[in-house]
Amino acid sequence: ARLTGMAQAITHLADPLVVIVITAVVAGVLVRVRRPRLALLLVVCTLGTAALTTATKCAVDRARPPQQLWLSTAAGPAFPSGHSAQAVACYGSLAVIGCAFLKRPAPRAGMIASAMVIGVLIGVSRVYLAVHWPSDVIAGWSVASLWLCVLLLTAWVTPRLRSAHRIPSATI
Repeated sequence: ARLTGMAQAITHLADPLVVIVITAVVAGVLVRVRRPRLALLLVVCTLGTAALTTATKCAVDRARPPQQLWLSTAAGPAFPSGHSAQAVACYGSLAVIGCAFLKRPAPRAGMIASAMVIGVLIGVSRVYLAVHWPSDVIAGWSVASLWLCVLLLTAWVTPRLRSAHRIPSATI
């Protein structure tokens, strides 16, 4: 019962309302401190991940494990795990944002490690609570990781292409 309570508490870290509040608050703070591109990264990563997982859930329409096994509530198709995907999208983006403010390697590594631990714990909690198959969780992690990487590579490559081709920023 104690482990189940811990798993339920951990899984709530990626509930839609929690992710929305975290995203809104952090994005608001980032805009206020004049870091709108970081705010945009967080918002686009979390919203994009939600869109990708929702579309995939509709396309695949995979059933969850048998409901009599569930130790928590769940709704909708299982594949991919939205909680697992949002764990990577939200907390992974927060780690990237933290790294933008931290200059030393050790604190940066700590931010990244913390995001990874949170993501793993949320994914494992979904399987432990019997509301997802392991492959649902792996797919959720993969979708969000790929989307975050696409956004980071785009943010890294775009300014370099502009300067290499001397394209004014208003045209891209």
